[in-house]
Order: sequence, then structure tokens, then C-alpha cells
Amino acid sequence: MSMKIIEKTFEGTFQKAFKCEHCGSVTDSKKQDKFYILNLPTTPRVFNIDLTQCLDHFTNPSSIEWTCAKCRDDNSPSLLKVIITKLPQILILRVKTSVEQTLFVNYELTIDMTKYCNTDLKSASYSLIAVINHAGSHFGGHC
Repeated sequence: MSMKIIEKTFEGTFQKAFKCEHCGSVTDSKKQDKFYILNLPTTPRVFNIDLTQCLDHFTNPSSIEWTCAKCRDDNSPSLLKVIITKLPQILILRVKTSVEQTLFVNYELTIDMTKYCNTDLKSASYSLIAVINHAGSHFGGHC
């Protein structure tokens, strides 16, 4: 029973779309990946970043090698795009950094997630309720 409450409250999903740069075909992954915490990557050697830049980096297409389902070109250069398909009631975002990286993340008190989703949501606005900062390394530290 308690797992259903956690899923209903914190579970979101995203899907991956691949675009072949050789033939231009787009293939959507049928798999919906669940998330309870949305891990947002950062770019190396960045000292100060906005939370929206992390979300843009997560959802903007990135180059990968992938076998196209249409032209069957093995390891053809393709673009991978992550699309958020379902948002949870309570959204948890974690900004991932490297061990050597010290990062300051700028954020607003509200964030509109509409542009990062492929659904027709009337509102996907979240209000900030907490910020946790980890000090230390990947092997230990304090929040």
C-alpha cells in the first residue's frame, strides 16, 4: 500500500527518441523509464549555472552512435533526445557534478516544466520547498 503512495507522489517517466543523421528517420523508444529523482547533468568546468540550463542539457539532443532501424546503418551518428512523458506530483531534481567540480546552482522559487515535456499539460509548475547541499566527496560527506 505504501509503495503505491510513493509511486503516485514521486514517480515520473521519460522516453528516448533517436534521430538518424544518415537517413533522418526518428525512432521513439517504446520503453518508459521511471524516475523518482531526475538526475540532471552539468557541463564540465562550469562554476555557476542556472537550474534551467541543467534541464536544457538533460532534454536537448546529444550525439551518440546508434544502429538505425530504417537504414540499418550500424553505429551511424544519431541524435538522442530525452522527453519527459509524465511528471510526478512532487518533483525531486538532483544536479550531478564531478568529484573535482565546485558548482553554484541558481534557481527560482518556481519552475515551469512545460517546455521539457511532450504532454499537453495545462500547468507543470512546481514551487521550491527545499534545497539540500552536499559537502564532501562521492565517498562521504554531509547534506
